[in-house]
Amino acid sequence: MPWWWDHLAAQARALSLAGFTAVWLPPVLKTASGSGLGADGYGPFDDYDIGSRNQKGSVPSRYGTREQLQRCVAILRANGLDAYLDMVEHQRIGDVTPFVFRYPGANGTPNAGRFPKNPANFVPQVPRDPNLGGPVADDFAFGRELAPINARPPRYVFDNLVAAGDWLTRALDAQGYRVDDVKGLSTDFLFPFLTSKSMAGKFGRRVLRR
Repeated sequence: MPWWWDHLAAQARALSLAGFTAVWLPPVLKTASGSGLGADGYGPFDDYDIGSRNQKGSVPSRYGTREQLQRCVAILRANGLDAYLDMVEHQRIGDVTPFVFRYPGANGTPNAGRFPKNPANFVPQVPRDPNLGGPVADDFAFGRELAPINARPPRYVFDNLVAAGDWLTRALDAQGYRVDDVKGLSTDFLFPFLTSKSMAGKFGRRVLRR
């Protein structure tokens, strides 16, 4: 069986001829399960690992390597199809020490990766963010729940999520987003996120997930 990114690339022309104008990709960040069958993308670990770092048991994500992903999106775009990314901004999974996340750098140097996370970046170490997209009672964590508004130090999580989203958009030439589990995201974060840097003006679809 081919990797999913290669399979999509091979279908690009047929999808375009059938009248499709965009493809909604599954979450592109590698999960805490590496490339295993349970790695559906909704348990992301490293905001800068899209199948390029040897961690969590593999280099590729469940769907392929970074090179395969970038090639897939380039072929979609060449066939007139926009690529929409499934963005998971609500939680991170895979900490070994509770609520502490460390990543290798681009050259593999341990603990040198961007956007390390500490307990004060997460609920319940800090209060749940205000102005959620849904009732507080419906805000299931699905992992370690980030707090873009209330995390400490102030704006650390907010600004780093924006920076990671900007990097991902530019790295893939993405044209839009499906944002996962917005009922658990503060509108004080979500709207600025979608209008910041290279995300501004892109297509956005917000989804409540139970």
